[in-house]
Amino acid sequence: MSDIPVLAVNFPTTRWTLVLQGRAGLGPIYQQYREPLKAFLVRSRRLRPDVADDLLQQFFADKLLQQDVLTQVDKRKGKFRSFLLQVLKRFHLNTVRHDRAQRRSPQGPILEIESAQESDRDNGADLFDVMWAREALASALVLAKNYCDECRRPDIWGVLEARVLGPTLRGEPLVSYEELIIRFGFDSVAQACNVMVTGKRILERAVRQVISQYASNEEDVDEEIQSLFEILRHGPAELR
Repeated sequence: MSDIPVLAVNFPTTRWTLVLQGRAGLGPIYQQYREPLKAFLVRSRRLRPDVADDLLQQFFADKLLQQDVLTQVDKRKGKFRSFLLQVLKRFHLNTVRHDRAQRRSPQGPILEIESAQESDRDNGADLFDVMWAREALASALVLAKNYCDECRRPDIWGVLEARVLGPTLRGEPLVSYEELIIRFGFDSVAQACNVMVTGKRILERAVRQVISQYASNEEDVDEEIQSLFEILRHGPAELR
């Protein structure tokens, strides 16, 4: 087997495509942000998980779908995830106010408005960021795996799993290059290292593609990628 050349990895770059598509982009946005937003509502707004699920369904149906809030996004200002979280905060407070007015009760039915406004002092927003980072990484891994499958290069994904993903994400032992030579039939350690480099580049491109969907320019993409790995390293211990 000859040395494997570095593959030309050409994932399509579609900055803000999901946002600019408006309603057509809600499905992917819902999949990407549902769990992070739910974690924020449960931790920061102290909602029961079932109540949080109902609120998110209403949020996506009423606020994002019917009112086309995504068309109001100024992609030149701030991070998309920060925009989405702020819209959810306002939606939740309006829901609480409406519920209180309907019941004519001095006590808030879900959470006191004052408490909801102050509860960002806890780590609910941090939890949202951690969940966002995990979902983004998971999406990137799917893209990278699919790319390797389409290229019929299971060895690339196998090396990436053995040397990066297994040890980093699941605490598995690091597989030696000597073992990888036996496992995948490489001719040398140098060849296995070359495949490792290719795998990292594929994963990096996949992460960039995922982040590019919600960032306005290359500088923002770079900042968000850096934030992603910083969040994963330093987020709440129960989610690392």
